[in-house]
Amino acid sequence: MRRHLLRMPLLLLVILIAAVTSYAQEGHGVLQILVQGRGFTERSDLELLGCSDVGCLRITRLMFPSLFAYDPATGVIRAAEQGARILISDPPVLPSVEEEYTIQEDLLWSDGSPISAYDVAFNVIGRELSAPLSLRI
Repeated sequence: MRRHLLRMPLLLLVILIAAVTSYAQEGHGVLQILVQGRGFTERSDLELLGCSDVGCLRITRLMFPSLFAYDPATGVIRAAEQGARILISDPPVLPSVEEEYTIQEDLLWSDGSPISAYDVAFNVIGRELSAPLSLRI
């Protein structure tokens, strides 16, 4: 009985990993975000678009390629270094009503799957928003 109890969580984990990796197989893409009445400084912890403190910046640099280089002390947003970013497009001029990010086509995660707009979209959708958001991938 105990053997079966140990196998069930392992089986669920394998199914979950298979479902997630099969969902994100298409590489590159364009992520378009229509933002109404939102400031760029409204962000959550461990967000790919940037962080609000130094600790978050250090952790996300280890976890993800950079979308932009963001300095939380000055609030300046600029394009990340060429070798460390996943976007082709430059940072948006803020405040803006619509943001569009073009993702490089030749970048892969460590497991060999391509980086896609879906990998970035969860982070944009997950922000706490005070206004409606429209997302097109």
